[in-house]
Amino acid sequence: MFFISFPACSSDNEMEEDELRIHENSDSTSDDSDNPSNDDVASSNSNQFKIEPYFPLTKGGGSLQGAALFGDYLFHATSNNSIHIYNMKEKKYITMLKLGTMGHADTMSFGVQRVDENDEFPVLYVSGSQSNTAGKGGDIYVYRIVRTTSEIGAETWQGTLIQHIITPDVSIVGSFPDVVIDSDNKIMWMMGWLTGFPYDHNDGSGCTNCFSKYEIPDIHEGIQDSKGVYQLMLSEDERLSYFLVYDIHAITQGLCYYNGKIICPYGNSFKGIDVIDVSKEGLIYHVNLQGSWIGEPEAIVMYEDKLYLLGQGDYVYSCSGIDL
Repeated sequence: MFFISFPACSSDNEMEEDELRIHENSDSTSDDSDNPSNDDVASSNSNQFKIEPYFPLTKGGGSLQGAALFGDYLFHATSNNSIHIYNMKEKKYITMLKLGTMGHADTMSFGVQRVDENDEFPVLYVSGSQSNTAGKGGDIYVYRIVRTTSEIGAETWQGTLIQHIITPDVSIVGSFPDVVIDSDNKIMWMMGWLTGFPYDHNDGSGCTNCFSKYEIPDIHEGIQDSKGVYQLMLSEDERLSYFLVYDIHAITQGLCYYNGKIICPYGNSFKGIDVIDVSKEGLIYHVNLQGSWIGEPEAIVMYEDKLYLLGQGDYVYSCSGIDL
């Protein structure tokens, strides 16, 4: 079991010096929008973050990447177009599902639409982009997941690519764009790194990310290719709004949306968790995981209102201490 203290930010109290800063910039045209003041801060108090192994992960299929949860089923992507499937309640590995193109599979998130009304699972969004070149968009792959059971109880899992979403130019939405779904409000949140902003390579601090708000495209929107996959290019004009978060940590990946918040594991040599409140348009919690035994944090999921962290390690870890 691992314990760590972290600052919890709230705009209602006075802030101690040198604690977390929240910077807001939603559709701002101010000349100072890219140079937030260090006086724009929020208060902090100290809480205890607890982390402990929940059940072991299965290796194979490439390096471990993003994850998504639906019901009791945990889907954990690899970098080689595969997904490991687990039952969270039973803490049991089920199978590995080999898909087609998924790219790097940084973030996975279940949507709200189903290809067939009788489908068990809504479609799965896989953020596969490695794009950080101006003039290019990122790649979001939308899969239909189907589970069938034979008369003797044998399960078969199948994944079919039904839509390929190409994001706006990364110079607009940020590099390596990842998508998470707010299923309650039918919103697609897209996060990209603004890599033109320098960050501290020792602890990852000082990065800036862009959070863009879109309506979820219909799964039949776009132009069908020869394989029947809908090719859809999103435009900047379709973006409902956006905001920038300053002082977020670099190498953000494996996002999870929960209760109005986007939870962002981050890091490699440095590592931790940032929590973004979309209504406040800023950072409200930061957990520094430096010194823990967890490898590179790759994904976070919420199961029965509790946070679980997955990384390049041996376990799914249950976490507590953040009020979400």
